[in-house]
Amino acid sequence: MSTLKEQLRLDLTAAMKARDELTRATLRMAVAAVQTVEVSGTQARDLSDDEVLAVIGREVKKRHESAETYSAAGRQELADRELAEAGIL
Repeated sequence: MSTLKEQLRLDLTAAMKARDELTRATLRMAVAAVQTVEVSGTQARDLSDDEVLAVIGREVKKRHESAETYSAAGRQELADRELAEAGIL
């Protein structure tokens, strides 16, 4: 297991203990995205730190794109949440 993946799990545990809903939900999503990439393809594998960073980078990009879409639609509260999630990642 990569050290970055371990750190994500440790941060998730800390957020759960602190009852920080936004951080907990965001880190759960990030861990799930990493696990999805690990099991995709013909054979399951562990990701390197660089690959985990690439997955997190894609998730940040998704959050920024969603925030732009929500802002354009006049849903600023949802845009703010997406930007907060991007900041956590």
